[in-house]
Amino acid sequence: MLIKYGITCLILISSYLPFGSASAVMIGFSPSSITVNVGDTFDVDVVISDLFASGEIVSAFDLDVTYDAAILNATAVSFGSYLDDALGLSFQDAEFTFGRIDFSELSFLFNSDLQAIQADSFTLATLSFEALAAGVSSLMFDQNTPPGINVVGLDPFTSFDLDGNAGEGLVTVLAAVKVAEPSILFVMITALLGFAITQRKRFKRLTS
Repeated sequence: MLIKYGITCLILISSYLPFGSASAVMIGFSPSSITVNVGDTFDVDVVISDLFASGEIVSAFDLDVTYDAAILNATAVSFGSYLDDALGLSFQDAEFTFGRIDFSELSFLFNSDLQAIQADSFTLATLSFEALAAGVSSLMFDQNTPPGINVVGLDPFTSFDLDGNAGEGLVTVLAAVKVAEPSILFVMITALLGFAITQRKRFKRLTS
Protein backbone atom coordinates (compact mmCIF):
# COMPACT_ATOMS: atom_id res chain seq x y z
CA MET A 1 0.00 0.00 0.00
CA LEU A 2 2.86 2.41 0.79
CA ILE A 3 4.37 1.73 -2.64
CA LYS A 4 0.96 2.40 -4.22
CA TYR A 5 0.84 5.77 -2.47
CA GLY A 6 4.41 6.40 -3.63
CA ILE A 7 3.41 5.81 -7.26
CA THR A 8 0.45 8.15 -6.91
CA CYS A 9 2.50 10.88 -5.24
CA LEU A 10 5.26 10.63 -7.84
CA ILE A 11 2.84 10.87 -10.73
CA LEU A 12 0.81 13.64 -9.13
CA ILE A 13 3.98 15.68 -8.64
CA SER A 14 5.04 15.03 -12.23
CA SER A 15 1.66 16.17 -13.53
CA TYR A 16 2.35 19.67 -12.24
CA LEU A 17 5.82 19.88 -13.81
CA PRO A 18 6.56 20.95 -17.39
CA PHE A 19 5.95 18.22 -19.92
CA GLY A 20 8.86 16.59 -21.71
CA SER A 21 9.27 15.81 -25.37
CA ALA A 22 6.96 12.80 -25.41
CA SER A 23 3.92 14.52 -26.92
CA ALA A 24 4.01 12.16 -29.93
CA VAL A 25 3.38 9.14 -27.71
CA MET A 26 -0.09 7.63 -28.09
CA ILE A 27 -2.18 5.43 -25.80
CA GLY A 28 -5.28 3.49 -26.76
CA PHE A 29 -7.21 0.23 -26.80
CA SER A 30 -6.72 -2.83 -29.00
CA PRO A 31 -9.05 -3.75 -30.49
CA SER A 32 -10.55 -0.28 -30.53
CA SER A 33 -13.95 -1.76 -31.38
CA ILE A 34 -15.30 -5.19 -30.57
CA THR A 35 -18.68 -6.94 -30.83
CA VAL A 36 -19.62 -9.73 -28.41
CA ASN A 37 -22.72 -11.52 -27.18
CA VAL A 38 -24.33 -11.42 -23.77
CA GLY A 39 -22.48 -13.85 -21.50
CA ASP A 40 -19.23 -13.68 -23.46
CA THR A 41 -15.89 -12.96 -21.80
CA PHE A 42 -13.29 -10.97 -23.73
CA ASP A 43 -10.02 -9.05 -23.39
CA VAL A 44 -8.96 -5.57 -24.45
CA ASP A 45 -5.31 -4.46 -24.46
CA VAL A 46 -4.15 -1.04 -23.31
CA VAL A 47 -1.39 -0.20 -25.78
CA ILE A 48 1.17 2.60 -25.80
CA SER A 49 2.86 3.45 -29.09
CA ASP A 50 5.24 5.78 -30.94
CA LEU A 51 7.83 5.71 -28.16
CA PHE A 52 10.83 5.52 -30.48
CA ALA A 53 9.91 8.75 -32.26
CA SER A 54 10.18 10.54 -28.92
CA GLY A 55 13.20 8.60 -27.68
CA GLU A 56 11.17 7.53 -24.68
CA ILE A 57 10.42 4.55 -22.47
CA VAL A 58 7.76 3.79 -19.87
CA SER A 59 8.98 3.51 -16.29
CA ALA A 60 5.64 3.92 -14.46
CA PHE A 61 1.97 4.52 -15.16
CA ASP A 62 -1.27 5.08 -13.29
CA LEU A 63 -4.43 4.86 -15.39
CA ASP A 64 -8.17 4.85 -14.83
CA VAL A 65 -10.48 3.31 -17.43
CA THR A 66 -14.23 3.84 -17.24
CA TYR A 67 -17.01 1.75 -18.78
CA ASP A 68 -20.78 1.21 -18.53
CA ALA A 69 -21.27 -1.10 -15.55
CA ALA A 70 -24.82 -1.91 -16.64
CA ILE A 71 -23.43 -3.54 -19.78
CA LEU A 72 -19.97 -4.79 -18.77
CA ASN A 73 -18.27 -6.20 -15.70
CA ALA A 74 -14.51 -5.88 -15.34
CA THR A 75 -13.04 -9.12 -13.99
CA ALA A 76 -9.23 -8.89 -14.14
CA VAL A 77 -6.14 -6.89 -15.13
CA SER A 78 -3.08 -8.69 -16.49
CA PHE A 79 0.09 -6.60 -16.71
CA GLY A 80 2.60 -6.91 -19.53
CA SER A 81 6.24 -7.81 -18.99
CA TYR A 82 7.77 -4.66 -20.48
CA LEU A 83 8.29 -2.92 -17.13
CA ASP A 84 9.72 -5.87 -15.21
CA ASP A 85 11.34 -8.17 -17.80
CA ALA A 86 9.05 -10.96 -16.50
CA LEU A 87 11.17 -11.12 -13.33
CA GLY A 88 8.74 -9.43 -10.99
CA LEU A 89 10.90 -6.29 -10.80
CA SER A 90 7.94 -3.92 -10.61
CA PHE A 91 5.06 -3.09 -8.32
CA GLN A 92 1.63 -3.69 -9.84
CA ASP A 93 -1.76 -2.75 -8.44
CA ALA A 94 -5.35 -2.88 -9.72
CA GLU A 95 -8.57 -1.76 -8.05
CA PHE A 96 -12.12 -2.24 -9.31
CA THR A 97 -15.04 0.03 -8.52
CA PHE A 98 -18.44 0.42 -10.17
CA GLY A 99 -17.72 1.23 -13.81
CA ARG A 100 -14.02 1.94 -13.23
CA ILE A 101 -10.65 0.15 -13.27
CA ASP A 102 -7.70 1.86 -11.56
CA PHE A 103 -4.43 0.11 -12.42
CA SER A 104 -0.81 1.14 -11.99
CA GLU A 105 2.71 -0.19 -12.29
CA LEU A 106 6.10 1.10 -11.14
CA SER A 107 9.29 -0.45 -12.53
CA PHE A 108 12.38 -0.99 -10.38
CA LEU A 109 14.61 -1.44 -13.43
CA PHE A 110 17.16 1.10 -14.64
CA ASN A 111 16.25 3.17 -17.69
CA SER A 112 18.90 1.36 -19.73
CA ASP A 113 17.28 -1.99 -18.86
CA LEU A 114 13.85 -0.69 -19.86
CA GLN A 115 15.24 0.59 -23.15
CA ALA A 116 16.57 -2.89 -23.86
CA ILE A 117 13.25 -4.70 -23.34
CA GLN A 118 10.69 -2.19 -24.57
CA ALA A 119 9.51 -1.72 -28.15
CA ASP A 120 8.09 1.19 -30.10
CA SER A 121 4.61 -0.10 -29.21
CA PHE A 122 3.64 -2.59 -26.51
CA THR A 123 0.83 -3.63 -24.19
CA LEU A 124 0.82 -2.02 -20.76
CA ALA A 125 -1.99 -4.23 -19.48
CA THR A 126 -4.84 -6.46 -20.64
CA LEU A 127 -8.31 -5.76 -19.27
CA SER A 128 -10.76 -8.66 -18.99
CA PHE A 129 -14.52 -8.17 -19.12
CA GLU A 130 -17.77 -10.09 -19.02
CA ALA A 131 -20.71 -8.95 -21.17
CA LEU A 132 -23.75 -8.54 -18.90
CA ALA A 133 -26.46 -7.01 -21.07
CA ALA A 134 -27.13 -5.90 -24.63
CA GLY A 135 -26.00 -2.37 -25.44
CA VAL A 136 -22.99 -0.24 -26.32
CA SER A 137 -20.30 0.74 -23.83
CA SER A 138 -17.40 3.10 -24.34
CA LEU A 139 -14.00 2.41 -22.84
CA MET A 140 -12.38 5.70 -21.88
CA PHE A 141 -9.34 6.93 -20.01
CA ASP A 142 -10.48 9.23 -17.22
CA GLN A 143 -8.70 12.50 -17.95
CA ASN A 144 -10.50 14.57 -15.31
CA THR A 145 -10.12 12.67 -12.04
CA PRO A 146 -6.59 12.95 -10.55
CA PRO A 147 -4.10 11.63 -11.46
CA GLY A 148 -5.72 11.55 -14.93
CA ILE A 149 -3.74 9.88 -17.70
CA ASN A 150 -0.26 9.53 -16.24
CA VAL A 151 2.66 7.72 -17.82
CA VAL A 152 6.24 8.39 -16.73
CA GLY A 153 9.25 7.92 -19.00
CA LEU A 154 12.98 8.56 -18.80
CA ASP A 155 12.49 11.50 -16.46
CA PRO A 156 10.78 10.19 -13.29
CA PHE A 157 9.53 13.69 -12.49
CA THR A 158 7.89 14.44 -15.84
CA SER A 159 4.81 12.62 -17.09
CA PHE A 160 3.77 12.37 -20.73
CA ASP A 161 1.19 14.79 -22.06
CA LEU A 162 -1.26 12.17 -23.30
CA ASP A 163 -4.60 13.92 -22.77
CA GLY A 164 -4.83 14.78 -26.46
CA ASN A 165 -3.31 11.51 -27.62
CA ALA A 166 -5.63 9.04 -25.92
CA GLY A 167 -7.89 6.78 -27.93
CA GLU A 168 -11.27 5.40 -26.95
CA GLY A 169 -12.67 1.89 -27.14
CA LEU A 170 -16.14 0.72 -28.07
CA VAL A 171 -17.81 -2.53 -27.03
CA THR A 172 -21.07 -3.60 -28.65
CA VAL A 173 -22.93 -6.35 -26.82
CA LEU A 174 -25.59 -8.26 -28.74
CA ALA A 175 -28.49 -10.08 -27.16
CA ALA A 176 -28.07 -13.84 -27.13
CA VAL A 177 -29.96 -15.43 -30.03
CA LYS A 178 -32.10 -18.34 -28.94
CA VAL A 179 -32.03 -21.30 -31.30
CA ALA A 180 -35.58 -22.53 -31.89
CA GLU A 181 -36.03 -26.02 -30.52
CA PRO A 182 -38.20 -28.45 -32.48
CA SER A 183 -41.59 -28.99 -30.88
CA ILE A 184 -42.29 -32.25 -29.11
CA LEU A 185 -45.16 -32.96 -31.53
CA PHE A 186 -42.83 -32.54 -34.54
CA VAL A 187 -40.30 -34.91 -33.00
CA MET A 188 -42.97 -37.50 -32.26
CA ILE A 189 -44.42 -37.32 -35.77
CA THR A 190 -40.96 -37.64 -37.34
CA ALA A 191 -40.19 -40.64 -35.15
CA LEU A 192 -43.49 -42.34 -36.01
CA LEU A 193 -42.97 -41.77 -39.74
CA GLY A 194 -39.48 -43.18 -39.51
CA PHE A 195 -40.78 -46.20 -37.61
CA ALA A 196 -43.58 -46.73 -40.16
CA ILE A 197 -41.16 -46.56 -43.12
CA THR A 198 -38.81 -49.01 -41.43
CA GLN A 199 -41.60 -51.45 -40.69
CA ARG A 200 -42.94 -51.22 -44.25
CA LYS A 201 -39.52 -52.03 -45.72
CA ARG A 202 -39.15 -54.92 -43.30
CA PHE A 203 -42.60 -56.25 -44.24
CA LYS A 204 -41.72 -56.10 -47.95
CA ARG A 205 -38.57 -58.10 -47.39
CA LEU A 206 -40.47 -60.76 -45.47
CA THR A 207 -43.21 -61.11 -48.12
CA SER A 208 -40.93 -61.04 -51.17
